[in-house]
Amino acid sequence: MDKDEFTLRFQELSPKPRKVLKLLLEGNTDDEIAQAISATPATVRKHVQNLCDRFGIRSEIAGLKLNRREELIVLVGKYKPELVSDRFRAIIAPVLATTTTVDDTPNQPHQDWGDAPDPSVLFETLEDHNTLKEWILQDHCRIVALLGMGGIGKTSLSVKLAQQIENEFEFIIWRSLRNAPPLTKLLTELINFLSRGQNILSQDVNITDKISILIEYLQKSRCLVILDNWHTILSPGDFAGHYKKDYKDYGQLLNRLGKQSHQSCLLLTSRETPREIPVLQAETVVVRTLEMQGSQKVARQILKDKKLSGEAQWGTLINVYRCNPLALKIVSKTIQELFDNDVAKFLAQSLTYVLRDIRILIEDQVNRLSELGKKILYWLAIQQKPATLEQLQESLCASKSVLPSDLIVALESLKERSLIETHKENSTSLFTLQPVVMEYIRDEIVKQVSQEIYEASLQASEPEKILNKLNLLRNHALKESQSDISEGKLTSIISLIKARLYTYEALRNQNTMIDSLNQIKSYLESKSKLEVGYAVENLYNLLEELKKNDI
Repeated sequence: MDKDEFTLRFQELSPKPRKVLKLLLEGNTDDEIAQAISATPATVRKHVQNLCDRFGIRSEIAGLKLNRREELIVLVGKYKPELVSDRFRAIIAPVLATTTTVDDTPNQPHQDWGDAPDPSVLFETLEDHNTLKEWILQDHCRIVALLGMGGIGKTSLSVKLAQQIENEFEFIIWRSLRNAPPLTKLLTELINFLSRGQNILSQDVNITDKISILIEYLQKSRCLVILDNWHTILSPGDFAGHYKKDYKDYGQLLNRLGKQSHQSCLLLTSRETPREIPVLQAETVVVRTLEMQGSQKVARQILKDKKLSGEAQWGTLINVYRCNPLALKIVSKTIQELFDNDVAKFLAQSLTYVLRDIRILIEDQVNRLSELGKKILYWLAIQQKPATLEQLQESLCASKSVLPSDLIVALESLKERSLIETHKENSTSLFTLQPVVMEYIRDEIVKQVSQEIYEASLQASEPEKILNKLNLLRNHALKESQSDISEGKLTSIISLIKARLYTYEALRNQNTMIDSLNQIKSYLESKSKLEVGYAVENLYNLLEELKKNDI
């Protein structure tokens, strides 16, 4: 509350409440005040409660360091110190000093940027920026989720936007969830900041009460809270949006911030959508999501700034990396250092070359998937072409181990994690992978299957151990469409596995490799189809590939 508002409310006080306040500020007890105004102590307490309400003093909640009455005295002492007795002012002097210092510059927002990155390193589109600005300032959204794949520029945009609209808020705080802080720790930090250090919570305050205290501050003042990397508290190996075991209370925070009225905004960034967000969006218009897709304009500017030649091929490079700013910066460095700044030379080497740092980005996403999610990625990568839902169901649900309903949920989860793309062809939805994601998955399949075969080949003396060595080889049919391969559109994954097997010293001799594969195949043929899956079929196709002897 500023001085003008306080003065107005003070002047509107009727005689009796004004007298109660004066006696309170002089340090009188309730009994003494009651005697002075010819009332009971209960009536005095009621007067004090009404005074607190009039001056906007928040309700008493467990854990507050200052009680409601003391906060009223602090407020009056700040704007009318002459009314506070010397004895009482001495007690609250430290609080008054802190409050006065802060309020000397009332137009300056109170800010804490934590470890926010340099906003000058920015990859934003004007459209994304303006949309967020409109949602936060004009539409007064309570929660905005900024979503997208790693490296797309979510963090940079959140910082730059906050700095540009900072004068619209009394408080701005930016925090990263990268190290997955427990919610109770984060709430304590937020409340301490929003109370200007006056509200020190006791350790026994529970999560529900802490959220209530936080919301009171968000109601009292216009605050912008930015929580970066929300996906780090979400569970890997599960469908998108589910929380890790000890972080489910973050969902409670989202639900209450989305449903309860307040004048503030939570802006969160994440690689996947928290499960509460779609439900809240369906219930209210003040919870929204924006998925960043990258920008051709920004992507071209990055390549221009890196002084790369072969501009005619820029469009191809940008499409391969889907306008991802971080991926383009990484690949640009490689083009500068190894390909004489020439994009065309790089693309001639490999259309979808997956660099180490880009692999790390994709690997982090893939490692978070459920087994069914990975299975879908493997299948799409092996096929190398868009597939319909019916084709996916026919291939993945045929064994009855995958339910059609689970497949649909898994596809939605992959879409939310930006790992699959969808487009329509003749009114039919098709699913496929981004080129770089497809190349990464195919590389992983080739490496894993080759390693499985190599380890199985070492079990000649103990063939019963062979089956346990084979995972991908049993669970995926590795043969693609022969029409596409024969037309030169695709590189056979079987031929890539063959080439990699030759890198193992024990298998470099072709006859030795053929003997080893036949031995594994012969053992597997003695097992049931249920046990071996696609392994025998895959080994047969690999042996056929070896007969071509083109290495």
